[in-house]
Amino acid sequence: MYIWKQKEWPHFHWVVTRIGALLAEVRHRQGRLLGMAEML
Repeated sequence: MYIWKQKEWPHFHWVVTRIGALLAEVRHRQGRLLGMAEML
């Protein structure tokens, strides 16, 4: 499904604490991936 087909488009809402936790996890995994790539 495309983002513009969402019922709430373009008026999204989110829970800051949930987004923050997800972004922290993504950033952590990104750092690990970059570290592994540098080893190569």
